[in-house]
Amino acid sequence: MAKIDVDTYKTYIELLGQTPDQVTAIKGNPKKQSTEEGSLYYWYGSIAPSQAELYRFADGKVVWVSLDMSDQNFSLDQFVQALGSPAYSIRRYAEKNDSLRNHVAAWPEQGKAVIVNGVDLNASVVRFEFFQPETVQEYLTNFGKDYADKEKVNLLESATSFPQASAIDNQQIQTQPNSVNQFFSQNKTQLSLIIVLLIALVIVTIRALRKSHRNRTPGIGKYK
Repeated sequence: MAKIDVDTYKTYIELLGQTPDQVTAIKGNPKKQSTEEGSLYYWYGSIAPSQAELYRFADGKVVWVSLDMSDQNFSLDQFVQALGSPAYSIRRYAEKNDSLRNHVAAWPEQGKAVIVNGVDLNASVVRFEFFQPETVQEYLTNFGKDYADKEKVNLLESATSFPQASAIDNQQIQTQPNSVNQFFSQNKTQLSLIIVLLIALVIVTIRALRKSHRNRTPGIGKYK
């Protein structure tokens, strides 16, 4: 699958640093406003947390944007192709409480993170988050603080060989030897001998059947 075009989301990134009035002027009135841990949140599109387009304000400006991606059919691999290997990947919840095995893959220095249903590169991305670029340490004390005590996800160790999407090379996969062809090539002599023996067995069986047919006592009906 093709990598995600991050520039498509440029308009959301540009809302970082905007005031509530500026956001309202661009997007209209939110469906809901809420306050959590001293931060103001604007909810657009839905009041369901999993489906809402969320804007978080601190000191009167947008510091974090979170988009619902559940209907976009993007995989984590498409984000890895576009952004490179995540700088940090960690479970969103304690594993025993999470049947979907959610995890967060973050690129703090690029100001981006995704929430993923699953723990492999083919897992579906359900949310895309934007914030001002920061270090991994800053992320884990800020927007990622809820995940700081969770288990790290090691599935992306394989992705470290893909520092950028353009480096992904499918040629190695395409040139892998076919196991079936390899088997026949390596056992050609033995297979030929088996085929000869089978042919000989068939010939012997046919000759025996013909001889038995010639020596058979004719049926009564033949002489009526």
